[in-house]
Amino acid sequence: MQNNSRQILTSPLFLLGLAILLLNDFILKNYFHNFLTGKLSDFAGLFIFPLFFTAFFPRRKFLIYISISLLFIFWKSPFSQGWIDIWNSLELLNIGRTIDYTDLLSLSVLPLSYFYLNTKTEKQKTFSLSVTKRILTSFVVLLSVFAFTATTLVEDRNISIVKEYNFKLNKNEIENILKQNVKISNLNIIREADFYPANTEFDPNGFYADFLLKEKICDSNLPEFHFHIQQGKEFTTIKALFASFKCKEESMKPDTKIALKQYEQELAAIFEREVIDKLRQNDSQ
Repeated sequence: MQNNSRQILTSPLFLLGLAILLLNDFILKNYFHNFLTGKLSDFAGLFIFPLFFTAFFPRRKFLIYISISLLFIFWKSPFSQGWIDIWNSLELLNIGRTIDYTDLLSLSVLPLSYFYLNTKTEKQKTFSLSVTKRILTSFVVLLSVFAFTATTLVEDRNISIVKEYNFKLNKNEIENILKQNVKISNLNIIREADFYPANTEFDPNGFYADFLLKEKICDSNLPEFHFHIQQGKEFTTIKALFASFKCKEESMKPDTKIALKQYEQELAAIFEREVIDKLRQNDSQ
């Protein structure tokens, strides 16, 4: 029965999803870096990821799908940043991710994956896998593990910038100024109340914001900035700033800590020049 359940790993749609994931992460993203390539990996990954684990734990398929959906939501939220920072501080393998709440749309592929799993399971026959099939399955397992981990390792860097900026501008005015900045793309601002689950304490005047900035930094032409907007009675504060960018291990040598500190200073200067200074100009008018 165990060998039978692993036939899903060599099924047409699993192999197609794996091929799309690898093609998008290692080729298409580098050439196009647009909305489609940004979402394609999430859709392909969420389709095959639960199929992969169900192949080894077929009796836990419902639990696997529920767990993956919850973990994906957590991974794409600001709550996971603390765990990422702790892991990266161990200096084993650097991991990273980009917060983009539109990525949660890819959760819609999970029911399709579940339906496909059930369809394939019903059609599978109870016979042992041939030697050739076992070798192919083993190769697919190794390739899948590589695909699931490679895109979050090494090249993705996350840097915290501990600074606060106060403005007399309100949140809507800040948003409009950011939208007019030609160097800013994919601006996304979401109210805390729209992000946190029901019955959770949140700041009614707090917002999470992120955007891509057209500025070269290490191996990334579009570093992503994430920050919190707190609208008070007298001032609006921008704080809890961190930046995501790509930087290959070779670019960090000989000292990764020193290189990260330098990039932190450079990113802070870029953010102040392209965002904060422009907000201050309008703030003084």
